[in-house]
Amino acid sequence: MSIRFQVRNRRVGGVATACAVLAFLVIYLGVPQAAGAAVVDNGSSAQGCVGQLCYGVGPTPNSVASNASVVGVAVDPATSGSGYWEVASDGGVFAFNAPFYGSMGGQSLAAPMAGMAATPSGGGYWEVGADGGVFAFGNAGFYGSIHGSGGSGGPQTVAIVSSPDGGGYWEIDADGGVFAYGDAPFYGSLPGLGVSTLEVVSATNWGNGYAMLLADGTVYTFTSSGSGSTAPGGSFNIYTDPAVAIGAANWPGAANGFWMVDREGHTYTYGTAQYEGSVNSAVGIPWGPIDGVSGYGTAGYDVVGADGGTFSFNLPFEGNASVSSELGSSYAQQIGFLMLPQGDWGEVFTSGETYSCPNPNGQSGQWCDGLLPLWNQESGWQWNAQNPSSGAYGIPQALPASRMCDTGGGVPPCPPPQSGYTYAWQNNAWTQIMWGFWYIGTPTSVCDNQGYCGGGYGDPEAAWAHEQQFGWYVAKP
Repeated sequence: MSIRFQVRNRRVGGVATACAVLAFLVIYLGVPQAAGAAVVDNGSSAQGCVGQLCYGVGPTPNSVASNASVVGVAVDPATSGSGYWEVASDGGVFAFNAPFYGSMGGQSLAAPMAGMAATPSGGGYWEVGADGGVFAFGNAGFYGSIHGSGGSGGPQTVAIVSSPDGGGYWEIDADGGVFAYGDAPFYGSLPGLGVSTLEVVSATNWGNGYAMLLADGTVYTFTSSGSGSTAPGGSFNIYTDPAVAIGAANWPGAANGFWMVDREGHTYTYGTAQYEGSVNSAVGIPWGPIDGVSGYGTAGYDVVGADGGTFSFNLPFEGNASVSSELGSSYAQQIGFLMLPQGDWGEVFTSGETYSCPNPNGQSGQWCDGLLPLWNQESGWQWNAQNPSSGAYGIPQALPASRMCDTGGGVPPCPPPQSGYTYAWQNNAWTQIMWGFWYIGTPTSVCDNQGYCGGGYGDPEAAWAHEQQFGWYVAKP
């Protein structure tokens, strides 16, 4: 993954300040505690559903339809982990055995929602937009936000983390920048450490501070005290799927462990967090990528996918949102934008730039001058778009279309076509987007299990430049 150098001042509590490091700990995760072939590992504790397809529970789950992809989950502490909320990219919130306090669903949003966080008492929650907007519900207080990052400039926001008593929160950007509000102290940031990245994908509580996760599996933690030691186990980068979400163990409380999941659903643990099972996508099943994890105590956690598929490990399963893989073009755009940090492509907004990119002239970035116009021109972000001449298909216009059955996750060779069987790449917007990310970011010297190689562009901006010059970006094999 390419690294872009970016050092910016962070705005903390409304006052611009350079990022000073008070304490930090860098953790490199080693061997995952996960099964590589099973759809769900550890059947003794796992329960859950993807739509109406269930594991370990009865045939009538509490499934609620959503047009937009699910982007996060938060366990309700007031229910001792038996209830939880799920949030969708359009701001909708789905409550399962937990009170519904409101949502931004149905409202006009400047940018898609990036995630949510519960208050320590469980009496409310916050939603956070990718532009830094914060929306408070229940007993969650509003203490400020970086809403309108397109106006002031800066990377997209990826997470919100509650302070220990719920009297404030931290907002985390894709570059590891930290914005502290209310009684949440500023303990440091990645720019303050001299770390240059745009691949921060998630954040959670750690001690009296916060931890942030990078797509390569690196975890940085910031508290009021610490030694900056490195945990044993080596590096996470032996795995092919990006890390996507992190959830604190023993929170509310000490927050002295965490669960981390990658896009394929493998679970990794650290500290007091206990391993209870893992979700792993099966070849050909039209599921969405995993993108959220939240736990209670040290031995129970919920894992959620973009399609609303929810699996509870050592916690009660109470229901799930259900999202069709045939995403509408606007919802597909939301997911493409939110997934940018997984490729180290997090958009850095310039002054006046927004998610909708109303004034693209003179702007330069992986979204407004990269992925958005590229797939607007190729397919209009429609999962069933097909070129009548070449046969190129889907949102990224893969050629041939069947090469999208391998999204670069190390899956076995693609099975031969079967009459009457629909493969994920045929109608699954998430699968198509993941393949497009793989193709754009992978060198031409690296090939998948079918023998098809990457596009060698490195990032969407380079792919869009090629498209503008030649009228195409996917090379014919």
